[in-house]
Amino acid sequence: MDNGEQLMNDTSKRKHTEETLSNPELFFRQVIENAGSVPFQIIFGRSIGTGYYKYIGTGIKDLLGVPPDEFTEKLFYSLVEVVNPLLPEIPIDPTECRRKIVEGEIPHYKADIRIRTTKGEAKWINESSLPIRDEKTGKIIGIQGILIDINERKRIEKEKEQNISLLRATLESTADGILVVDSSGKISDFNNQFAQMWRIPDAILAAHDDKQAIDFVLDQLKDPKGFTSKVEELYANPENESYDTLEFKDGRLFERFSHPQKISGKPVGRVWSFRDITERKRVEETLRKSEEKYRGLTENINLGIYRNTVGHEGKFIEANPAIIGMFGYKNKEEFLAINVSDLYQNPEDRNMFNDKMLKEGFVRGKELWLKKKDGSLFVGSVSVVAVRDKQGHVKYYDGIIDNITERKQTEEELSQKEQHQALVIKSMPMVFYTGRATAGLATTWISEKVEEITGFAPNEFTENITFWQTRL
Repeated sequence: MDNGEQLMNDTSKRKHTEETLSNPELFFRQVIENAGSVPFQIIFGRSIGTGYYKYIGTGIKDLLGVPPDEFTEKLFYSLVEVVNPLLPEIPIDPTECRRKIVEGEIPHYKADIRIRTTKGEAKWINESSLPIRDEKTGKIIGIQGILIDINERKRIEKEKEQNISLLRATLESTADGILVVDSSGKISDFNNQFAQMWRIPDAILAAHDDKQAIDFVLDQLKDPKGFTSKVEELYANPENESYDTLEFKDGRLFERFSHPQKISGKPVGRVWSFRDITERKRVEETLRKSEEKYRGLTENINLGIYRNTVGHEGKFIEANPAIIGMFGYKNKEEFLAINVSDLYQNPEDRNMFNDKMLKEGFVRGKELWLKKKDGSLFVGSVSVVAVRDKQGHVKYYDGIIDNITERKQTEEELSQKEQHQALVIKSMPMVFYTGRATAGLATTWISEKVEEITGFAPNEFTENITFWQTRL
Protein backbone atom coordinates (compact mmCIF):
# COMPACT_ATOMS: atom_id res chain seq x y z
CA MET A 1 0.00 0.00 0.00
CA ASP A 2 1.44 3.41 -1.02
CA ASN A 3 1.24 6.61 1.06
CA GLY A 4 -1.80 7.90 -0.86
CA GLU A 5 -3.84 4.75 -0.21
CA GLN A 6 -2.81 4.73 3.45
CA LEU A 7 -3.91 8.36 3.83
CA MET A 8 -7.30 7.62 2.21
CA ASN A 9 -7.81 4.62 4.51
CA ASP A 10 -6.97 6.65 7.64
CA THR A 11 -9.28 9.45 6.48
CA SER A 12 -12.13 6.96 5.94
CA LYS A 13 -11.70 5.48 9.42
CA ARG A 14 -11.62 8.95 10.99
CA LYS A 15 -14.82 10.00 9.19
CA HIS A 16 -16.56 6.78 10.32
CA THR A 17 -15.54 7.50 13.90
CA GLU A 18 -16.74 11.12 13.66
CA GLU A 19 -20.08 9.96 12.20
CA THR A 20 -20.48 7.44 15.00
CA LEU A 21 -19.74 10.02 17.71
CA SER A 22 -22.10 12.54 16.12
CA ASN A 23 -24.94 9.97 16.23
CA PRO A 24 -25.61 9.18 19.94
CA GLU A 25 -27.91 6.24 19.15
CA LEU A 26 -25.32 4.60 16.89
CA PHE A 27 -22.57 5.35 19.39
CA PHE A 28 -24.37 3.71 22.30
CA ARG A 29 -25.35 0.71 20.19
CA GLN A 30 -21.73 0.09 19.34
CA VAL A 31 -20.66 0.50 22.95
CA ILE A 32 -23.29 -2.03 24.07
CA GLU A 33 -22.38 -4.51 21.34
CA ASN A 34 -18.67 -4.17 22.02
CA ALA A 35 -19.44 -5.05 25.65
CA GLY A 36 -20.91 -8.38 24.50
CA SER A 37 -24.60 -7.43 24.85
CA VAL A 38 -27.33 -7.32 22.19
CA PRO A 39 -29.38 -4.09 21.91
CA PHE A 40 -32.82 -4.27 20.25
CA GLN A 41 -35.89 -2.25 19.33
CA ILE A 42 -39.33 -3.79 18.71
CA ILE A 43 -42.19 -1.88 17.08
CA PHE A 44 -45.52 -3.42 18.08
CA GLY A 45 -47.95 -4.71 15.47
CA ARG A 46 -51.73 -4.70 15.73
CA SER A 47 -51.38 -6.94 18.78
CA ILE A 48 -48.55 -7.58 21.21
CA GLY A 49 -46.36 -10.43 20.05
CA THR A 50 -46.83 -9.64 16.35
CA GLY A 51 -44.37 -6.77 16.10
CA TYR A 52 -41.13 -6.54 14.18
CA TYR A 53 -37.55 -5.79 15.17
CA LYS A 54 -36.64 -2.33 13.98
CA TYR A 55 -33.14 -3.11 15.14
CA ILE A 56 -31.39 -6.14 16.63
CA GLY A 57 -27.66 -6.29 17.37
CA THR A 58 -25.40 -8.53 15.32
CA GLY A 59 -24.50 -10.39 18.51
CA ILE A 60 -27.89 -12.16 18.35
CA LYS A 61 -26.34 -14.75 16.05
CA ASP A 62 -23.74 -15.72 18.65
CA LEU A 63 -26.34 -15.57 21.41
CA LEU A 64 -29.20 -17.52 19.87
CA GLY A 65 -27.84 -18.83 16.57
CA VAL A 66 -30.10 -16.65 14.39
CA PRO A 67 -28.87 -13.94 11.97
CA PRO A 68 -30.32 -10.45 12.67
CA ASP A 69 -32.27 -10.32 9.38
CA GLU A 70 -34.08 -13.59 10.21
CA PHE A 71 -34.88 -12.74 13.82
CA THR A 72 -38.56 -12.05 14.55
CA GLU A 73 -40.57 -11.48 17.70
CA LYS A 74 -42.53 -14.67 17.03
CA LEU A 75 -39.32 -16.69 16.69
CA PHE A 76 -37.97 -15.20 19.91
CA TYR A 77 -41.03 -16.31 21.89
CA SER A 78 -40.88 -19.77 20.37
CA LEU A 79 -37.43 -20.22 21.90
CA VAL A 80 -37.85 -18.82 25.38
CA GLU A 81 -39.48 -19.37 28.74
CA VAL A 82 -39.34 -16.25 30.89
CA VAL A 83 -38.67 -17.02 34.54
CA ASN A 84 -39.31 -14.88 37.59
CA PRO A 85 -35.94 -14.70 39.44
CA LEU A 86 -37.79 -14.56 42.78
CA LEU A 87 -40.15 -17.44 41.99
CA PRO A 88 -38.37 -19.66 39.41
CA GLU A 89 -41.16 -22.22 39.49
CA ILE A 90 -43.72 -19.66 38.17
CA PRO A 91 -43.16 -18.69 34.49
CA ILE A 92 -44.01 -15.12 33.39
CA ASP A 93 -46.00 -14.56 30.22
CA PRO A 94 -43.80 -12.18 28.15
CA THR A 95 -46.77 -10.81 26.21
CA GLU A 96 -48.43 -9.99 29.54
CA CYS A 97 -45.32 -8.06 30.63
CA ARG A 98 -45.37 -6.03 27.43
CA ARG A 99 -49.12 -5.41 27.73
CA LYS A 100 -48.50 -3.94 31.17
CA ILE A 101 -45.81 -1.63 29.71
CA VAL A 102 -48.19 -0.46 26.97
CA GLU A 103 -50.99 0.22 29.47
CA GLY A 104 -48.64 1.98 31.87
CA GLU A 105 -48.98 -0.57 34.68
CA ILE A 106 -45.21 -0.99 34.89
CA PRO A 107 -42.50 1.42 33.68
CA HIS A 108 -40.17 -1.35 32.52
CA TYR A 109 -39.37 -4.98 33.11
CA LYS A 110 -36.30 -7.11 33.66
CA ALA A 111 -36.27 -10.89 33.61
CA ASP A 112 -33.91 -13.84 33.43
CA ILE A 113 -34.84 -15.98 30.46
CA ARG A 114 -34.32 -19.69 30.04
CA ILE A 115 -33.86 -20.33 26.34
CA ARG A 116 -33.00 -23.00 23.82
CA THR A 117 -31.08 -21.80 20.80
CA THR A 118 -31.96 -22.95 17.31
CA LYS A 119 -29.36 -25.70 17.80
CA GLY A 120 -31.13 -26.93 20.93
CA GLU A 121 -28.51 -25.61 23.36
CA ALA A 122 -29.88 -24.56 26.75
CA LYS A 123 -28.84 -21.05 27.71
CA TRP A 124 -29.71 -18.25 30.15
CA ILE A 125 -30.03 -14.61 29.05
CA ASN A 126 -31.30 -11.47 30.77
CA GLU A 127 -33.67 -9.02 29.09
CA SER A 128 -34.08 -5.42 30.27
CA SER A 129 -36.76 -3.44 28.41
CA LEU A 130 -38.14 0.13 28.36
CA PRO A 131 -41.05 1.57 26.33
CA ILE A 132 -40.62 3.50 23.06
CA ARG A 133 -43.06 6.41 22.71
CA ASP A 134 -44.29 8.20 19.62
CA GLU A 135 -42.64 11.65 19.59
CA LYS A 136 -45.88 13.40 18.67
CA THR A 137 -48.58 11.51 20.56
CA GLY A 138 -46.56 10.08 23.44
CA LYS A 139 -48.24 6.73 22.83
CA ILE A 140 -46.17 3.62 23.53
CA ILE A 141 -45.44 2.00 20.18
CA GLY A 142 -42.77 -0.53 21.12
CA ILE A 143 -39.97 -1.43 23.48
CA GLN A 144 -36.22 -1.20 23.41
CA GLY A 145 -33.73 -2.98 25.56
CA ILE A 146 -30.70 -5.19 25.92
CA LEU A 147 -30.17 -8.95 25.89
CA ILE A 148 -27.21 -10.17 27.97
CA ASP A 149 -25.67 -13.64 28.08
CA ILE A 150 -25.82 -14.68 31.78
CA ASN A 151 -25.16 -18.38 31.26
CA GLU A 152 -21.88 -18.27 33.18
CA ARG A 153 -23.43 -16.21 35.97
CA LYS A 154 -26.22 -18.77 36.35
CA ARG A 155 -23.70 -21.59 36.45
CA ILE A 156 -21.74 -19.84 39.22
CA GLU A 157 -24.95 -19.05 41.12
CA LYS A 158 -26.03 -22.69 40.96
CA GLU A 159 -22.60 -23.81 42.11
CA LYS A 160 -22.73 -21.36 45.02
CA GLU A 161 -26.23 -22.52 45.96
CA GLN A 162 -25.03 -26.13 45.99
CA ASN A 163 -22.01 -25.22 48.12
CA ILE A 164 -24.16 -23.24 50.57
CA SER A 165 -26.66 -26.09 50.74
CA LEU A 166 -23.86 -28.55 51.45
CA LEU A 167 -22.38 -26.32 54.16
CA ARG A 168 -25.78 -25.82 55.76
CA ALA A 169 -26.49 -29.56 55.70
CA THR A 170 -23.07 -30.17 57.27
CA LEU A 171 -23.74 -27.63 60.03
CA GLU A 172 -27.16 -29.11 60.79
CA SER A 173 -25.95 -32.72 60.73
CA THR A 174 -23.33 -32.28 63.45
CA ALA A 175 -24.19 -33.03 67.07
CA ASP A 176 -22.23 -29.95 68.15
CA GLY A 177 -23.76 -26.51 68.58
CA ILE A 178 -22.09 -24.08 66.16
CA LEU A 179 -22.06 -20.27 66.48
CA VAL A 180 -20.27 -17.85 64.14
CA VAL A 181 -19.71 -14.24 65.23
CA ASP A 182 -18.16 -11.56 63.00
CA SER A 183 -15.52 -9.06 64.09
CA SER A 184 -18.19 -6.46 64.98
CA GLY A 185 -19.92 -8.76 67.47
CA LYS A 186 -22.82 -9.71 65.22
CA ILE A 187 -24.02 -13.32 64.98
CA SER A 188 -23.52 -14.24 61.33
CA ASP A 189 -24.61 -17.90 61.53
CA PHE A 190 -25.61 -20.71 63.88
CA ASN A 191 -27.18 -24.14 63.65
CA ASN A 192 -30.35 -25.43 65.30
CA GLN A 193 -28.34 -27.58 67.69
CA PHE A 194 -26.75 -24.46 69.17
CA ALA A 195 -30.15 -22.87 69.83
CA GLN A 196 -31.46 -26.05 71.43
CA MET A 197 -28.39 -26.66 73.61
CA TRP A 198 -28.40 -23.12 75.01
CA ARG A 199 -32.21 -22.80 75.05
CA ILE A 200 -32.04 -19.32 73.53
CA PRO A 201 -35.37 -17.82 72.32
CA ASP A 202 -35.78 -17.21 68.59
CA ALA A 203 -36.29 -13.48 69.16
CA ILE A 204 -32.83 -13.10 70.67
CA LEU A 205 -31.15 -15.09 67.91
CA ALA A 206 -33.05 -13.10 65.28
CA ALA A 207 -31.45 -9.92 66.64
CA HIS A 208 -28.00 -11.33 65.70
CA ASP A 209 -26.52 -9.58 68.74
CA ASP A 210 -23.83 -11.70 70.40
CA LYS A 211 -23.85 -9.63 73.61
CA GLN A 212 -27.59 -10.07 73.99
CA ALA A 213 -27.23 -13.84 73.56
CA ILE A 214 -24.38 -13.98 76.11
CA ASP A 215 -26.40 -12.02 78.67
CA PHE A 216 -29.25 -14.49 78.31
CA VAL A 217 -27.16 -17.65 78.92
CA LEU A 218 -25.11 -16.41 81.90
CA ASP A 219 -27.75 -17.38 84.46
CA GLN A 220 -27.48 -21.02 83.35
CA LEU A 221 -23.77 -21.32 84.26
CA LYS A 222 -22.01 -22.08 87.51
CA ASP A 223 -19.19 -19.67 86.65
CA PRO A 224 -20.62 -16.83 84.53
CA LYS A 225 -17.64 -14.56 85.22
CA GLY A 226 -15.20 -17.17 83.96
CA PHE A 227 -17.37 -17.62 80.86
CA THR A 228 -17.42 -13.92 79.94
CA SER A 229 -13.74 -13.52 80.83
CA LYS A 230 -12.76 -16.14 78.25
CA VAL A 231 -15.02 -14.57 75.63
CA GLU A 232 -13.51 -11.11 76.17
CA GLU A 233 -9.98 -12.54 76.10
CA LEU A 234 -10.56 -14.24 72.73
CA TYR A 235 -12.28 -11.23 71.16
CA ALA A 236 -9.27 -9.14 72.23
CA ASN A 237 -6.92 -11.71 70.63
CA PRO A 238 -8.58 -12.71 67.34
CA GLU A 239 -5.77 -15.10 66.32
CA ASN A 240 -6.04 -17.27 69.45
CA GLU A 241 -7.70 -20.67 69.76
CA SER A 242 -9.29 -22.01 72.94
CA TYR A 243 -10.71 -25.08 74.66
CA ASP A 244 -12.42 -25.34 78.04
CA THR A 245 -15.32 -27.03 79.83
CA LEU A 246 -18.49 -25.28 80.97
CA GLU A 247 -20.51 -26.45 83.97
CA PHE A 248 -24.22 -25.70 84.17
CA LYS A 249 -26.31 -25.27 87.29
CA ASP A 250 -28.58 -28.12 86.16
CA GLY A 251 -25.62 -30.54 85.97
CA ARG A 252 -24.93 -30.39 82.23
CA LEU A 253 -21.35 -30.19 80.94
CA PHE A 254 -20.30 -28.60 77.64
CA GLU A 255 -16.92 -28.63 75.94
CA ARG A 256 -16.26 -25.25 74.36
CA PHE A 257 -13.94 -24.91 71.37
CA SER A 258 -13.14 -21.62 69.66
CA HIS A 259 -10.97 -20.72 66.70
CA PRO A 260 -10.73 -17.70 64.38
CA GLN A 261 -12.66 -17.48 61.13
CA LYS A 262 -10.25 -16.28 58.44
CA ILE A 263 -10.52 -14.96 54.91
CA SER A 264 -7.29 -14.66 52.93
CA GLY A 265 -5.37 -15.41 56.12
CA LYS A 266 -6.92 -12.54 58.09
CA PRO A 267 -9.36 -13.05 61.01
CA VAL A 268 -12.84 -11.73 60.21
CA GLY A 269 -14.74 -13.37 63.04
CA ARG A 270 -14.80 -16.32 65.43
CA VAL A 271 -16.33 -19.80 65.33
CA TRP A 272 -17.59 -21.31 68.58
CA SER A 273 -18.32 -25.01 68.91
CA PHE A 274 -20.14 -26.52 71.89
CA ARG A 275 -20.32 -30.23 72.61
CA ASP A 276 -22.61 -31.70 75.27
CA ILE A 277 -20.41 -34.17 77.18
CA THR A 278 -22.79 -34.72 80.09
CA GLU A 279 -23.50 -38.32 79.13
CA ARG A 280 -19.87 -39.01 78.32
CA LYS A 281 -18.82 -37.77 81.75
CA ARG A 282 -21.47 -39.91 83.37
CA VAL A 283 -20.16 -42.94 81.48
CA GLU A 284 -16.59 -42.12 82.51
CA GLU A 285 -17.65 -41.95 86.13
CA THR A 286 -19.44 -45.27 85.81
CA LEU A 287 -16.37 -46.83 84.24
CA ARG A 288 -14.17 -45.65 87.07
CA LYS A 289 -16.51 -47.07 89.68
CA SER A 290 -16.75 -50.36 87.81
CA GLU A 291 -13.01 -50.76 87.21
CA GLU A 292 -12.51 -53.47 89.79
CA LYS A 293 -15.73 -55.25 88.89
CA TYR A 294 -14.58 -55.76 85.33
CA ARG A 295 -10.91 -56.42 85.93
CA GLY A 296 -11.46 -60.12 85.31
CA LEU A 297 -12.88 -59.31 81.91
CA THR A 298 -9.89 -57.17 80.95
CA GLU A 299 -7.53 -59.93 81.95
CA ASN A 300 -9.12 -62.43 79.57
CA ILE A 301 -10.44 -60.40 76.65
CA ASN A 302 -8.55 -60.64 73.34
CA LEU A 303 -8.19 -56.85 73.07
CA GLY A 304 -5.29 -54.78 74.32
CA ILE A 305 -6.45 -52.66 77.28
CA TYR A 306 -4.19 -50.11 78.89
CA ARG A 307 -3.83 -46.94 80.92
CA ASN A 308 -0.99 -44.50 80.35
CA THR A 309 0.18 -41.07 81.46
CA VAL A 310 -0.26 -37.87 79.48
CA GLY A 311 2.63 -36.50 77.43
CA HIS A 312 4.42 -36.91 74.13
CA GLU A 313 6.36 -39.94 75.38
CA GLY A 314 3.90 -41.32 77.94
CA LYS A 315 4.37 -44.19 80.40
CA PHE A 316 2.09 -47.18 80.86
CA ILE A 317 0.38 -47.45 84.23
CA GLU A 318 -1.70 -50.55 83.57
CA ALA A 319 -1.80 -53.20 80.83
CA ASN A 320 -3.70 -56.43 80.36
CA PRO A 321 -2.09 -59.67 79.14
CA ALA A 322 -3.51 -59.23 75.62
CA ILE A 323 -1.65 -55.99 74.92
CA ILE A 324 1.59 -57.34 76.35
CA GLY A 325 1.43 -60.34 74.02
CA MET A 326 0.24 -58.19 71.12
CA PHE A 327 3.51 -56.20 71.22
CA GLY A 328 5.68 -59.26 71.90
CA TYR A 329 6.87 -58.48 75.46
CA LYS A 330 7.58 -61.19 78.03
CA ASN A 331 5.73 -59.80 81.01
CA LYS A 332 3.97 -56.80 82.47
CA GLU A 333 7.08 -55.39 84.18
CA GLU A 334 9.01 -55.29 80.89
CA PHE A 335 6.06 -53.65 79.12
CA LEU A 336 5.52 -50.97 81.77
CA ALA A 337 9.19 -49.99 81.54
CA ILE A 338 8.92 -48.71 77.95
CA ASN A 339 7.61 -45.36 76.70
CA VAL A 340 4.29 -45.28 74.86
CA SER A 341 6.03 -43.52 71.97
CA ASP A 342 8.28 -46.61 71.51
CA LEU A 343 5.27 -48.47 70.11
CA TYR A 344 4.64 -46.03 67.26
CA GLN A 345 6.25 -46.62 63.88
CA ASN A 346 6.54 -42.85 63.62
CA PRO A 347 7.16 -41.18 67.02
CA GLU A 348 5.70 -37.94 65.64
CA ASP A 349 2.32 -39.70 65.43
CA ARG A 350 2.43 -39.93 69.21
CA ASN A 351 2.85 -36.16 69.51
CA MET A 352 -0.17 -35.50 67.27
CA PHE A 353 -2.20 -38.18 69.07
CA ASN A 354 -1.43 -36.68 72.49
CA ASP A 355 -2.28 -33.16 71.28
CA LYS A 356 -5.60 -34.39 69.89
CA MET A 357 -6.41 -36.12 73.17
CA LEU A 358 -5.70 -33.01 75.22
CA LYS A 359 -7.88 -30.94 72.91
CA GLU A 360 -10.83 -33.26 72.28
CA GLY A 361 -10.65 -35.70 75.20
CA PHE A 362 -11.20 -38.89 73.21
CA VAL A 363 -10.35 -40.81 70.03
CA ARG A 364 -12.49 -43.51 68.43
CA GLY A 365 -11.20 -46.21 66.07
CA LYS A 366 -7.98 -44.43 65.07
CA GLU A 367 -5.91 -46.69 62.80
CA LEU A 368 -2.17 -46.50 63.48
CA TRP A 369 0.93 -48.36 62.38
CA LEU A 370 2.38 -49.78 65.60
CA LYS A 371 5.71 -51.49 66.32
CA LYS A 372 6.37 -54.71 68.24
CA LYS A 373 9.38 -55.36 70.43
CA ASP A 374 11.15 -57.17 67.55
CA GLY A 375 10.53 -54.21 65.21
CA SER A 376 7.79 -55.84 63.12
CA LEU A 377 4.75 -53.72 62.35
CA PHE A 378 1.01 -54.20 62.57
CA VAL A 379 -2.09 -52.05 62.19
CA GLY A 380 -3.95 -51.25 65.39
CA SER A 381 -7.39 -49.69 65.83
CA VAL A 382 -7.07 -47.44 68.87
CA SER A 383 -9.89 -45.99 70.98
CA VAL A 384 -8.95 -43.80 73.95
CA VAL A 385 -10.65 -41.54 76.48
CA ALA A 386 -8.98 -38.89 78.64
CA VAL A 387 -9.86 -39.30 82.32
CA ARG A 388 -9.95 -36.01 84.23
CA ASP A 389 -9.99 -35.10 87.91
CA LYS A 390 -12.61 -32.87 89.53
CA GLN A 391 -10.65 -29.78 88.51
CA GLY A 392 -10.80 -30.85 84.86
CA HIS A 393 -7.12 -31.78 84.55
CA VAL A 394 -6.29 -34.90 82.54
CA LYS A 395 -5.03 -37.60 84.88
CA TYR A 396 -4.39 -40.37 82.35
CA TYR A 397 -5.65 -42.04 79.19
CA ASP A 398 -7.63 -45.28 79.18
CA GLY A 399 -7.58 -47.11 75.87
CA ILE A 400 -8.22 -50.25 73.84
CA ILE A 401 -6.16 -51.57 70.92
CA ASP A 402 -7.39 -54.15 68.43
CA ASN A 403 -4.91 -55.76 66.02
CA ILE A 404 -6.72 -55.35 62.69
CA THR A 405 -3.83 -56.34 60.42
CA GLU A 406 -5.63 -59.42 59.09
CA ARG A 407 -8.78 -57.43 58.48
CA LYS A 408 -6.84 -54.80 56.52
CA GLN A 409 -5.18 -57.54 54.48
CA THR A 410 -8.61 -59.04 53.73
CA GLU A 411 -9.87 -55.63 52.63
CA GLU A 412 -6.88 -55.24 50.33
CA GLU A 413 -7.51 -58.69 48.84
CA LEU A 414 -11.16 -57.80 48.25
CA SER A 415 -10.09 -54.56 46.59
CA GLN A 416 -7.75 -56.46 44.29
CA LYS A 417 -10.52 -58.93 43.45
CA GLU A 418 -12.82 -56.04 42.64
CA GLN A 419 -10.20 -54.56 40.30
CA HIS A 420 -9.69 -57.97 38.72
CA GLN A 421 -13.42 -58.39 38.15
CA ALA A 422 -13.57 -54.96 36.56
CA LEU A 423 -10.80 -55.97 34.13
CA VAL A 424 -12.61 -59.22 33.34
CA ILE A 425 -15.86 -57.37 32.61
CA LYS A 426 -13.98 -54.90 30.42
CA SER A 427 -12.37 -57.70 28.37
CA MET A 428 -15.57 -59.73 27.79
CA PRO A 429 -17.39 -59.29 24.43
CA MET A 430 -20.67 -58.27 26.01
CA VAL A 431 -22.25 -55.33 27.81
CA PHE A 432 -23.06 -55.38 31.52
CA TYR A 433 -25.38 -52.85 33.10
CA THR A 434 -27.42 -52.10 36.20
CA GLY A 435 -30.62 -50.08 36.37
CA ARG A 436 -33.77 -49.33 38.25
CA ALA A 437 -37.37 -49.59 37.17
CA THR A 438 -39.09 -46.23 36.72
CA ALA A 439 -41.44 -44.97 34.02
CA GLY A 440 -38.71 -46.22 31.71
CA LEU A 441 -35.50 -48.13 32.30
CA ALA A 442 -33.13 -45.84 34.23
CA THR A 443 -29.54 -47.05 33.69
CA THR A 444 -27.36 -46.44 36.75
CA TRP A 445 -24.19 -48.05 35.35
CA ILE A 446 -23.14 -49.63 32.07
CA SER A 447 -19.79 -51.11 31.04
CA GLU A 448 -17.48 -49.36 28.59
CA LYS A 449 -17.96 -52.16 26.05
CA VAL A 450 -21.27 -50.56 25.08
CA GLU A 451 -19.51 -47.84 23.09
CA GLU A 452 -17.58 -50.40 21.03
CA ILE A 453 -20.74 -52.39 20.28
CA THR A 454 -23.33 -49.61 19.82
CA GLY A 455 -21.27 -46.52 19.10
CA PHE A 456 -22.88 -44.70 22.01
CA ALA A 457 -20.85 -43.60 25.04
CA PRO A 458 -21.79 -45.00 28.51
CA ASN A 459 -22.82 -41.59 29.79
CA GLU A 460 -25.45 -41.30 27.04
CA PHE A 461 -27.27 -44.24 28.65
CA THR A 462 -26.87 -43.09 32.26
CA GLU A 463 -27.67 -39.40 31.73
CA ASN A 464 -30.82 -39.83 29.62
CA ILE A 465 -33.63 -41.94 31.07
CA THR A 466 -35.36 -42.22 27.67
CA PHE A 467 -32.24 -43.23 25.76
CA TRP A 468 -33.18 -46.93 25.65
CA GLN A 469 -36.67 -46.26 24.36
CA THR A 470 -35.47 -43.96 21.59
CA ARG A 471 -32.76 -46.34 20.41
CA LEU A 472 -34.41 -49.78 20.71
